[in-house]
Amino acid sequence: MTKPFKTIDEQLEILKDRNLVIDDELLARQSLSFYGYYEIVNGYKQFLLNTQAETERFNDGETFSHLLSLYQLDKEFRNGIMEATLEIELVLRTAIAYVIAEQFGELQSDYLKPKNYMRGKKREGSTRYPLYQLFDKFDKIINDDLEPYKHYRDCHGNIPPWILLKGTTFGNLVTFYKLLKPAEKTSVISICFGLESRFITESVKNMFSQSLNLIHSYRNRAAHSGRIFSYKSKKSMEYNEIFHEFMGVSSSDYNNGKGKTGLYTLMAALGLFKNSRANFLLEFSIYYNSKKHCEIYPNDLLLLCYETEIELDIFEKNIAKYE
Repeated sequence: MTKPFKTIDEQLEILKDRNLVIDDELLARQSLSFYGYYEIVNGYKQFLLNTQAETERFNDGETFSHLLSLYQLDKEFRNGIMEATLEIELVLRTAIAYVIAEQFGELQSDYLKPKNYMRGKKREGSTRYPLYQLFDKFDKIINDDLEPYKHYRDCHGNIPPWILLKGTTFGNLVTFYKLLKPAEKTSVISICFGLESRFITESVKNMFSQSLNLIHSYRNRAAHSGRIFSYKSKKSMEYNEIFHEFMGVSSSDYNNGKGKTGLYTLMAALGLFKNSRANFLLEFSIYYNSKKHCEIYPNDLLLLCYETEIELDIFEKNIAKYE
């Protein structure tokens, strides 16, 4: 059954009836008007509820301002993820375009030959291979009347890969990378990680592919305004000696659930890339904004450690950088 519409007044009464203190009514009204009851209350109430109560009831003394601060903190985390993953998207797009142009040339008739790539596996229920579905996307970009595609098409009769890929999403790029043949994958990783090709083993390739999946998953979550600080992606990292040694996670730690997903694992995945700005942007958004939040609500530090899977000593050490 669909829940009935409630006015702001009715929403405030519901919260009061559930033992939440409306400590700043003007702020509460504005926030509910700007962001909505569902986003603020339903998104974060579980962290402030009395788990012993038979009906939904907030802990004694809990305030709307605390609830709103959790929402705003998480929004800063989402913004940090969007900025950080944009850096990775730019790096990946540039690397793929460079490798394709170097290997197959800049002419559409050359670099868009299907034989240059793997077809991929058909998804359940699909009659077409992923490569041809991706090429359909490329065809739309090539024939788009937006710039710079129109200019290159009309003036040069060709759209080189570094222009074509400007029209792709992060998801398109991840798919395209997976459809590259082994030699081209190695070259892309070499650019993204800043590693010589001779150091790129199958283990490194697996780590790169899984990192892209994890990053893409968090990017999608953030883009759709889902709660992020407690999010656990289904695209988790498999145990990888290189990656988890980099994280400081042993095989036994991994078997106990560490280093699979969560914001700490995401930060580690971003830290693999030669472009260190991606990792910096996410770390800053987490630690700086957590510091501001915990100055008012210090008991939330343990909550944040638990949900993000960042150890307390690491959290405290990084928060201290912004004092």
